[in-house]
Amino acid sequence: IVLRKFNLLEKSIGKVLKKSLLKRIRYKNLIVLSQSMIEIFRYVNKESKIFDLQHGIIHSEMESYCKGNKVNQRIHENNIELLLFGEGFKTILERTDSTNYYKDNAHVIGIQKVSLKLNTDIVNKNVLVTLQFTDDHTTYQNEKLYNDFIEFIHSNTEYTFYLRNHPRFNKEVDVENLYQFKNTKEAPSQLSDCFSICSFHLTSYSTTTFECASVGIPSVLLTSLKEDFSMFNNDFHYPLNKNLDDIYNNYTECSEKVMQWESGYYSNFNEEKFISLLK
Repeated sequence: IVLRKFNLLEKSIGKVLKKSLLKRIRYKNLIVLSQSMIEIFRYVNKESKIFDLQHGIIHSEMESYCKGNKVNQRIHENNIELLLFGEGFKTILERTDSTNYYKDNAHVIGIQKVSLKLNTDIVNKNVLVTLQFTDDHTTYQNEKLYNDFIEFIHSNTEYTFYLRNHPRFNKEVDVENLYQFKNTKEAPSQLSDCFSICSFHLTSYSTTTFECASVGIPSVLLTSLKEDFSMFNNDFHYPLNKNLDDIYNNYTECSEKVMQWESGYYSNFNEEKFISLLK
């Protein structure tokens, strides 16, 4: 942090640390999150393997992985290997990267998954709504999304909607108006509690779609921001395009379908594969 205040590049910081504080430090393998400090660690020990462990979702528009249909320069220049949650994410990277770097340098090790499936014989009409009002959107986008939520809730009065704010929500819109409807309530703070009371999920493009699918909860995706955030259609190919009533009438089939879809992106942790990469 101190060296960064002198406007030094991370490569230069790595060289300084290698000759000072970290001159006795050697490592064969190093794992980082979100590509943090990879230039620094590479210059501290140029012979090591550096892995970037997947954090969150990966889609084709993420320039930190691919830019201009090529592997991100930082990853390539520092010979970074990726540890991924599932084959679906690796397929996206390989399809986006014309250099084929990720074919040999991205490895699927999976993730520790909790074995849980809801009882699809007891289906209610409660809908978990993951709101996405954040400063990631323009004012126009937030207002458009807000109006779509209101229209959807108003058009489905036989369902009860449990509203859950985005973790980075900072009053970009006045959500209190959403609670004026008789069929809206505040969702529990814990996502697991939401799963126990809701059989459906409504959002625009929230990653909670994956978490819901993991326990068999189908999602309805609003299309208001589809032009700007298209990853669930273009990259993830979400298997459902149905309204709430259609899903309710075919719930078991829809539930199985989304669970199968999610397993393609989040596979069970493969400890043997992980250890083999460190040798």
